[in-house]
Amino acid sequence: MNRPFITRFAPSPTGLLHLGHAYAAKVAHDLAVQSGGKMILRIDDIDHTRCRDNFTTEILTDLDWLGLAWHGSPTADTTGRDAPRLSSRTGDTSGYGSCLPMLSQSPGIERAA
Repeated sequence: MNRPFITRFAPSPTGLLHLGHAYAAKVAHDLAVQSGGKMILRIDDIDHTRCRDNFTTEILTDLDWLGLAWHGSPTADTTGRDAPRLSSRTGDTSGYGSCLPMLSQSPGIERAA
């Protein structure tokens, strides 16, 4: 018995979607639909210096134009279980920094100069 996939697409609203974003969103969407699962949309807005509300709006518009639906509602209500997630509202953006020391010790991983 196949289990449904729960996929995620998490663009950063620091610019407009490009072809790579569209492809990643389509793959996530199609895998979820084909398995009877759902795609979660999370707006990865933790870069406060570059994120813009108008880019979030454009991302939602572009995904709709591409015919890609996500589970939940594209509203400003990010408190509901099925609402699009805004990373900045989860209260835990420290996870990225805490992973860097561990990753730097992994074989084949080198710090960029």
